[in-house]
Amino acid sequence: MGILRLRYIVITGLCLLLGLAPGTGRAQPAAMDSLRVEWGTVFFVPREEALARSTARKVSGTLKHIDQEMQLASRGPFTVVIASSKEAYTTYSGHLPDWSAGATDLSRNRVILKSPRLGRTSIWDYDQTLRHEVMHIVLGQNVDPTRIPRWLNEGLAMIAGGQQSLHQVYTLSQAVVRDDLISLGELERILQFDRPKATLAYAECVSAVRFLQSQFPPGTLQAIFARMNRSDNSFARVFEEETGLPMTYFEYHWQEHLTSKYRWITMMGSDTTLWIFFTLLVIVGYLLLRWRNRKKMQAWQEEEDRTDSGTDWDYEYMPDEDDEWRGDIH
Repeated sequence: MGILRLRYIVITGLCLLLGLAPGTGRAQPAAMDSLRVEWGTVFFVPREEALARSTARKVSGTLKHIDQEMQLASRGPFTVVIASSKEAYTTYSGHLPDWSAGATDLSRNRVILKSPRLGRTSIWDYDQTLRHEVMHIVLGQNVDPTRIPRWLNEGLAMIAGGQQSLHQVYTLSQAVVRDDLISLGELERILQFDRPKATLAYAECVSAVRFLQSQFPPGTLQAIFARMNRSDNSFARVFEEETGLPMTYFEYHWQEHLTSKYRWITMMGSDTTLWIFFTLLVIVGYLLLRWRNRKKMQAWQEEEDRTDSGTDWDYEYMPDEDDEWRGDIH
């Protein structure tokens, strides 16, 4: 994927949870057609019927993928609204930043997406946003969303959406060198961050989830969610009960992991380091070339010796003028 741009990052999650009373999510938006499928309904303007049908298929595929990878299944029908105008997007998502590409309203079991035409984005970006939002819907249907920390919610959605890039590596490495990482607790305020800080925040969400998945056995997150549904304890308490590790320890080890993983990347980015690296590369390349040529000349000489051993010729070797060019020493 290309450079991580916030206008392609989905603003979603708890900001829209103004009320958690369950809604049917079935009221048809005005002046829109509807496409009913096994998982719910897609609403769209008539000229975007092809996009709506493609969206329905991709939602089905995403639900299957989430079920296979996370063992989390959709618990009920939900709707997807494809907004073809800024007014429609604002009506269904609320007043979000212009660069947002989609939102999830869990109180109404509804996903709102900007049409690619409206956002002037590629269908690839649209698909990523779609998968991201479907992950939020499924999480919200399986666990009380107010109890899931923002870094986990957004990290899982980013991973489901395939919203990972080399730019995240650069962003994290720069934060490591500047000692400017954002704490997991502070990530709860992600919607209040400016653009650069929000970019780092989303990169950290992905990194923290990846680190959690790498450090604990498969199924750990599912076990944590199951515990949360059986009790009123906080996520931090349930996390410690399930893993035996306090969240403060997890965060400490995660940040240590980032430090060891990314500091060398930034070091390689400095002009001085690059000059040293390329100088060493040239020297090593030259020595390898000399070694290869010497081995080749030695093989040729051995071949000549074997050929000459069957003759009566007997002579003393006299170096020629080409020996210096070949680098031979006699």
